[in-house]
Amino acid sequence: MDNILSRIYKPFLSNGKQAQNTNREEVVIELRAIRDQINSAQAFFENECDEDMIEACVYELEALKARHRYLTKLLRVCEQKTN
Repeated sequence: MDNILSRIYKPFLSNGKQAQNTNREEVVIELRAIRDQINSAQAFFENECDEDMIEACVYELEALKARHRYLTKLLRVCEQKTN
């Protein structure tokens, strides 16, 4: 669990300098993983019947989408650095 959390919060812990030290390939790999997690959460949501679990799925999907937006922005910054 600590490894997962450190990967998720790593960019936030670098005092706003995440784009300087972020490797484009790492961001692309993370984006692919987030897309897989979104697809998995969507499938779980579509098959769930319990109201509480549906609500949990909605929150999880929204959090994953926010993470995806963040990584997309970070990827744009990485690509601008290389150009």
